[in-house]
Amino acid sequence: MVVPAIEPPYVNYVNFTDAAVAEKGYGPGVVIEILKEIGKRLNLTYKIIPASGSTWGEYLNGSWTGAFGQLVRGEVDLLAGGAIMEYDRSVISDLTYPFQFEPTGIMIRIREMVERGFTQKWIADYRSYVAMQKINECNSTTSGPKSYLDLKRAQGAFWVFLGGVGLGLMLFIGEFIFKCFRKRMVKHEEVAKPFEEVTTISPYSIQNVANLEVPDAIQPSENATDLVENWSLRRRNVMNLSLDLSRITNNMNF
Repeated sequence: MVVPAIEPPYVNYVNFTDAAVAEKGYGPGVVIEILKEIGKRLNLTYKIIPASGSTWGEYLNGSWTGAFGQLVRGEVDLLAGGAIMEYDRSVISDLTYPFQFEPTGIMIRIREMVERGFTQKWIADYRSYVAMQKINECNSTTSGPKSYLDLKRAQGAFWVFLGGVGLGLMLFIGEFIFKCFRKRMVKHEEVAKPFEEVTTISPYSIQNVANLEVPDAIQPSENATDLVENWSLRRRNVMNLSLDLSRITNNMNF
């Protein structure tokens, strides 16, 4: 069972398990629901583990504390905050204050999706090169004696062949080197927040700090995977807090 870090005035609400959802009739919140759906569609497995401390964390004496510290130190791969959709109360009271709306966000540290179809791209480049050479040859040899035109065409064909061989060799070497170092290439998502504007239409909301540990293996992607696969390195804000995330990068030991 996960016990996320929750600060006053937020409701002490823990409801991550399927059994708890079935019992209470509502889920753990928008972010966790989205993560569960992504995991189901992509066949991903992950483990929700407790956050250390009771805050997101701050930058003190050259290092990060709290949940951010766990992310920086590599103890977890994903950090998420969520808001509940409903809340079960048996007491009628004025809930205007101190309850408030909370935005949701995701901070993620993920290995780079390195399969980019380089071979197909290089084949297309090679075809374009040959086509441009042939067009250039035709444009430059439209008039003159037959023997002269034959010579120019022969020279053009030779240079097209030689250039194509050189281009193919460079592409082969490039692909070989890329494959050799591919497993060492890693992308670090400082912040990926596609769900930052997702909030709940309810006067009861909380902030759950939940760390999720995901496997290192790159998983196959289909359909919804564009969301996961095409995230690029960005600097953004999480939970509307202005964070100097360059300091996170400088303190990451990968």
